[in-house]
Amino acid sequence: MTHLNNVKNSKNVSLSLWKGVDTVPIGPLKILLFTIKQPSQRQFHLDIDIEAQQIRSALIPFINAGWVKFYAPVDGYFSTLTQLLTTQEWHLVIISGHGLLKSNQTYLVFIDANDNKKLVTGNELAKILKKVRCVVLATCKSGELVKHNLIEPLVQIGIPNIIGMRESLLDRAARIFIQELCINLAQQKSINQAVQAGRLAMKNLLQPDEVWHKVNKAVPT
Repeated sequence: MTHLNNVKNSKNVSLSLWKGVDTVPIGPLKILLFTIKQPSQRQFHLDIDIEAQQIRSALIPFINAGWVKFYAPVDGYFSTLTQLLTTQEWHLVIISGHGLLKSNQTYLVFIDANDNKKLVTGNELAKILKKVRCVVLATCKSGELVKHNLIEPLVQIGIPNIIGMRESLLDRAARIFIQELCINLAQQKSINQAVQAGRLAMKNLLQPDEVWHKVNKAVPT
């Protein structure tokens, strides 16, 4: 495992890229944008629609040319993610939502059909992500390398490229990063180039007094 780009720039943007190989897939780039369901169903659908439409609009030239296939389901349950990953092949899987660091272990926080919280570990993710070429965990704490982390199990099963985030990023920060990452990969640029483009896009949207990480989670984003 090679750990690249684990640095903060002057505006406190911290992303980590674990990179194995960097090859361009044959055929259309298949992208799955999966947003984890949150308890507020109405706001959840609104947020998914906005995020998915922005990314889809940016990718329209590549979709129309047959270079990209893009899917963003509305159902954000873990069972749905499992079904999509075990029955179809994806090159790029982006999981957007909330992460948690608890007792030296990181989790993705899902909600089931009864609005009960489900904490998903890296080992559980590894069971369903075996065929994926690049995974983006767009959740806070996903890049934290504590004893039981989300990254190491994915590395162990041979996923070539894994991108995690250390900070509790503002939603619009994660959104612009994901958009630029997808566009650059659609242009057949390398993972490293795509990550750098995403970082630059985040930095360029900042106001002079802003940082991208959430200092106070009660402040609206």
